[in-house]
Amino acid sequence: MPELPEVETIKESLKETISFKKIKEVEVFCAKLIKFPEVLQFVKDIKNKKIKSLERRGKYLIIKLTFNTNLVVHLGMTGQLIYSDLPLQMDKHTHLLFHFEDNTVLQYRDVRKFGCLWLVKDGCLRFVSGLAQLGPEPLSQEFSMEYFNTILNKKSIIKYLLLSQNNLAGLGNIYVDEILFRAGISPERTAADLSLKEREKLYHTIRSVLEEAIRARGTSVVNYIDSDGKKGSFQDFLRVYRRTGELCFVCSTPIKRIVLAGRGTYFCPKCQPMTSNSCRGKTVRPRDNTESLNQ
Repeated sequence: MPELPEVETIKESLKETISFKKIKEVEVFCAKLIKFPEVLQFVKDIKNKKIKSLERRGKYLIIKLTFNTNLVVHLGMTGQLIYSDLPLQMDKHTHLLFHFEDNTVLQYRDVRKFGCLWLVKDGCLRFVSGLAQLGPEPLSQEFSMEYFNTILNKKSIIKYLLLSQNNLAGLGNIYVDEILFRAGISPERTAADLSLKEREKLYHTIRSVLEEAIRARGTSVVNYIDSDGKKGSFQDFLRVYRRTGELCFVCSTPIKRIVLAGRGTYFCPKCQPMTSNSCRGKTVRPRDNTESLNQ
């Protein structure tokens, strides 16, 4: 967290509030979050730059500034970007303040302080840690069935493969668990052993789950809020994530939790068996009988 749908939501909400604004000054209260350049240079170089546009690449937010400069933000596990007018509400978790000329502020908060920020020129984006190594965007044309088959031929556990940002950009623990459940595939399966039918189902499920989550403006299970301070709503439609011991919406089997790739992993043992047989095709009942966002 935040994953692709959350960063996409933040990007879109910030487009409406900070586009074309001029940065008057920046206050930095936690120097370790600034990865490049060093803090004093960061503060000096970003001053008087204007916001040209905002982009997203995987879990990275790229704020394009004037003079061929880019502010790249990775929110880590608990990072938040909150836009507001003055007077500003802030606490011990507020680590940066971007002051604009119109007396509005963009606040960076981060409880665990795992986030990162870089200020780099256009030709230097490749030096941002992890950015150049990202695989294709799962909602882009580059993510084709042909490409997906190529990475699925690896002798890797399917959850490991989907979490790897080198294979596919933007997926994290929440959405991988939800995608694998809806596709009827055990997170412990070997990718190369998936049948053609399973591969096609998984490919389309990746797209549909991410699209649904973006429409819901992300998943708020712990810290995530958008730049207006609002929570997402996809948590109301989670079918396995953090539901250990609760009954599966499809088959009433208790949801199980194991640890894979150092991550808590949630799945239904019956709907997601270690073979190709599954409960796919059955109607899935969303949590609390809430109408599905897909309907």
